[in-house]
Amino acid sequence: MSEKWFYVQGNEKIGPVEKSEMEALFKKGSLLKDSYVWTSGMENWTLLQEVKTFSYLFSEVAPPEIPIISPKKKFDWNSIDKKGQIFSIKIGPDRGTEEKILDQWFSIDQIIRFAEEKRVNEKTLIMALGMEEFLPLGECPLTKKIFPKIKQEDLAPKEKRKNERSPVVARVFFESEQKFLEGICINLSEGGMKILINDFPGTLGNEISMNVHKENPTFSFVAKGEIVSVSEDKTGFGIKFNDLSQESRSTIKSILKNQ
Repeated sequence: MSEKWFYVQGNEKIGPVEKSEMEALFKKGSLLKDSYVWTSGMENWTLLQEVKTFSYLFSEVAPPEIPIISPKKKFDWNSIDKKGQIFSIKIGPDRGTEEKILDQWFSIDQIIRFAEEKRVNEKTLIMALGMEEFLPLGECPLTKKIFPKIKQEDLAPKEKRKNERSPVVARVFFESEQKFLEGICINLSEGGMKILINDFPGTLGNEISMNVHKENPTFSFVAKGEIVSVSEDKTGFGIKFNDLSQESRSTIKSILKNQ
């Protein structure tokens, strides 16, 4: 005959129930570690955490779910450090070629120099963490500093946007440090991706978890994987996905289709 258990909830004695039901109640939070329990053979009511039969409940702690978090931080154009390398540059619309995010962060000083050298123009797209989308240089608040010799009316957008410019953002979770770092995804595929992220603390072979999303929550997914490359200046890394769920794989396909 299987053990029958009783437990106290409020001032009420509840039972008998099976051991498996006690486990289910604990997992749901209806039964706590300091709940009093009893079964035949015990001298008195005892705290659940002091009962050997249920000791495994307190030694097997499951890791927390990776939260789906959208960026809330508002980008402040007035507090930019001109030398701070915080901008990602996307080329393609500025030269009539396929869109591509450059594999590095850039400062406003560098972007101004690129404009002087004709390496970027008013259609070149930039993005910093906290911004909601990639923005053409000709539409950003610093346009006059970047292109001082061009008339403002010449910088106005000439055509309606055809494609969504919101970035694919990754929140990388380091379980040992209990913190998130945020970066911009590039080269996303079903096998893995590369992420631009400042002062990346990881090393080759590390296993990490992450939440990846666009502003639209429909395009959010969670993933785990192994770091397979890290840039020398610690501004980016590549990851190979491990055991990617079918749901995450489907979301990646949707993101790639809608880019």
